[in-house]
Amino acid sequence: MKTYMFSDPHFGDKNLFRMTRRCLDFASVHDCDEAIINNWNEIVKDEDTVYLLGDIGDIANNMNYVSECLEKLNGYIILILGNHDREAFHDDIDAAQMWFDQNNIGQVIQYPIIIDNFYILSHEPVYVNYQSPMANIFGHVHDNCMYRTVSARSYCVCPERTDYRPVDFEDIKLRIKHADDPPKEGAKK
Repeated sequence: MKTYMFSDPHFGDKNLFRMTRRCLDFASVHDCDEAIINNWNEIVKDEDTVYLLGDIGDIANNMNYVSECLEKLNGYIILILGNHDREAFHDDIDAAQMWFDQNNIGQVIQYPIIIDNFYILSHEPVYVNYQSPMANIFGHVHDNCMYRTVSARSYCVCPERTDYRPVDFEDIKLRIKHADDPPKEGAKK
C-alpha cells in the first residue's frame, strides 16, 4: 500500500484549461482529463491512498462528467476541498460530503491537515518559513512561476508540475529533504 499526492485535476474545466499550460500540452480538455485518469491508474492501485488537494473539476457546469471521471480513478481518495469545490456547493459542506461520498471519494476534509507530524496538506499554499519544523504540500498555483515546485519547506503537486500524474509521498519526502536549504548565516552567497 502506497500513499500519493495530487491536486487540481479540474475535470471538464474549459476556463482553467485555457489559463494554464494544459492548452499547450493537450489538444482539448477531454484529452487532458483522459491523460490524468490514465496516468493516475498506471500508478495508483486499488489498495493505495491518494490525498487529492482540491479542485476536482467543473462540478457546477459538468457534474455528470466530473462524476464519470472520478468513478474511473483507482485507490482510496481523501479530498481536501479546494476553492472550486467549495464554490460548487456554495460552502455547504454537508452537500459536498454527500455528493463526493457517492462519487468515489472516501473522505472529505474541509481544512488543511497535518500528517506524519510534519507535512501540512492544503489546497492553497501555506507560508512555512525555513525555521519552521514543518513543510507544506499544496496545489492551487498550477504553473505559476512565483512558486517553486520543491523547496526545503514545500512541494507543489499540481498536474502541470508532476507530468499530470500523482506523486508518491515517499518521493516527496526525499525531494523536500534534499532540497536547497537557505544559505547558512555567514556562508558565502
